Amino acid sequence: MESSTEVLTGVPQVVHKVPLDVGVAPELADLDLARIFDRLIIGPSQFAPAIYEAFVVALKKIGVADAENRVVASNIPIRT
Repeated sequence: MESSTEVLTGVPQVVHKVPLDVGVAPELADLDLARIFDRLIIGPSQFAPAIYEAFVVALKKIGVADAENRVVASNIPIRT
């Protein structure tokens, strides 16, 4: 996993990048992410539906079964 500090919508944040493709991270060749993946919680975010769809598509691409039910949006309210 790589992490970097990136400015998103004007706010510096630490972003963790998890490679899901052996083409991107060859060291993952022996790791079956589709088999070991449990769930992903996104948010809180005002863009939760778009984020949800993006992760479901990416997880299906690597063979995660039932990806639609393994990605969930946080119910924590967004503070503004």
